[in-house]
Amino acid sequence: MKVSVIAAAALCILSATACDNSQYSLENLYPEEYHKIISFQEDAVNTDVMKIYDVNIDITETLTVLRGGSDPSLKAIARLRPMTDEEADIYLTDGVALDPQYYSIPTPEIVLEPEERYKDVVITFSAKDIAGIRHAMEAAPETSFYIALMLDGLDGTGVNAGKSYLVRKIELGKPVISLSGTTVSDNADSWVIELSAAMDGNNLWDFNCTPRRDDSYIENYNYSLGRDYSALPEEMKYSFSGNLNFVKGENSSQNKATLTVYKDGFDLDNSPYVLPVAIDMENMDFEMTPYYMVLNGVINLTEDMLECPFDLNGIDGNGLAGLIDGDMYNTFWHTPYPDSGKEYEDEKFGHYFQVNLSRGITQMKCEYYNRPATNEHIAPNYAKTVEIYKSSDGKIWDLLGERTDIPEDESPVIIGTFESDTQFSYIRFCVKETQQGLKPGVDPGACTHIAEFKLYGI
Repeated sequence: MKVSVIAAAALCILSATACDNSQYSLENLYPEEYHKIISFQEDAVNTDVMKIYDVNIDITETLTVLRGGSDPSLKAIARLRPMTDEEADIYLTDGVALDPQYYSIPTPEIVLEPEERYKDVVITFSAKDIAGIRHAMEAAPETSFYIALMLDGLDGTGVNAGKSYLVRKIELGKPVISLSGTTVSDNADSWVIELSAAMDGNNLWDFNCTPRRDDSYIENYNYSLGRDYSALPEEMKYSFSGNLNFVKGENSSQNKATLTVYKDGFDLDNSPYVLPVAIDMENMDFEMTPYYMVLNGVINLTEDMLECPFDLNGIDGNGLAGLIDGDMYNTFWHTPYPDSGKEYEDEKFGHYFQVNLSRGITQMKCEYYNRPATNEHIAPNYAKTVEIYKSSDGKIWDLLGERTDIPEDESPVIIGTFESDTQFSYIRFCVKETQQGLKPGVDPGACTHIAEFKLYGI
C-alpha cells in the first residue's frame, strides 16, 4: 500500500481544527492507511553512486528505513525486495537494474517495533557476487548498472510513495589510501616530517600500514610535475618510526608515523632530491597514493629572522616581508633612492639585508626572483653583482662568495653553493652593482629591488 504524503499533510491540517470529541480521536481522524507509514531515509534517486569495494572479500552496504504515520505505538512491517523488470523500466532512465543474483538481502522483512523510529537494513555482496558484477560490466562496458530496490508495506503498513524505491548506480573499485606529510621540520642534524593517511569511501576494516621507501614512484613523480629530481642518495641515512593504524568506521589513521632524514652527506649543490614514501597494508588489496618528501635544504624564513638598515615599507615596496610572502608578482623589497628620503650609503656592503639563522650551517645557496618589469626603469635596477657575507656573531663579516655579470633576463637567479670551513649563523645578501652599472650605497640614486628570496643551507 502506497500513500501520498500530501494527503497525510492535509489530514494533519484538519486535525488542528478538530474539537475534543470522540469522533475526532486519533484513530477516527486519520484513515487506517496513515497510522503507520514507512520510507527509505535516502532520496529515491540522486547522483551518488554505491561504490562497492572489489577486494576479494564480502562487502555489506547499509540502508536506513524510517517510520512515519500518526501512531508510533503500532508495529510497522515492510518487505525490501529487488524491483521487477516492469518497475525498473519506470524508474531507470538509463542503464539496467543489477541482476538480483549478484546480491542478497539477508533480512528482507523489516519490523519496526512500537516507538522504534528507524531500522538499518543490510545488503550483502559476496566476493563471488562482486566478481560476477565485474564480469558483467566487462562484458558490457558501455552499460551502466544500478541496484534498484522497492519497499512493500505489510500488515496494513503504508509506504511513502515518493520514497518507496531506491536507485543507485553501481561502481566497483578498490579503497585508495593517500599518504600526506606535515611541513618539514629543519633540525640541526636532520629533517623530520610526520606522516598520516586517509582512505576514500567507508573504511570497513581494522588494519595497520607500515611506511617504507619506494623509488619506483620517482619516474611518475617527475613526469607528472615536469621535474627531474634524483632519488635521495643511498648513502644518506633515514629512518621510519611508528605505523599508521586504521580502525573500522574511521577514514583517517588514528596515529602518525615519523620519517627522519639525516643531513650527513647531503649534497646541497646537486639537490633537490625526492624520497617517495609508500606503505605496506598487511594483506589488504588496496590502491595507494604515495607521499613525496622533497629535500632541497630549504630554510623556512620568517620576518623576525630578517634585518636591513633601512625600511621603505609604505614608501616603495613592502619591506622585508615582501621578500618571503610567496608573491613573486605584486610585492617586493626596495632599497633607498633620493626621492624616497631614505638614502643609504655603504661602500663595502652596498644595499643589503641579512638573515639570522640562530643556528650554525656550513653550506648555503640562495635564489631570488626579480620584480616584474612593468615599466622601462625597473629592469636597469636589477642586480648584476651580488656578494654573500657570513658571520658567526652578526658583527664580524667575511666574504663567503659572489656572483657577477648576472643576466638581466634571468629569474630566478641562483647564487651558490658556497661552503665554509667553519659554521656561520648570519648571512648578508649584498647588491653591489645594478644592470645599469651603478653601485647601490655608493653612486647617488642607485637602488635595487627583489620580489622573492629563498635560502637553502645545511
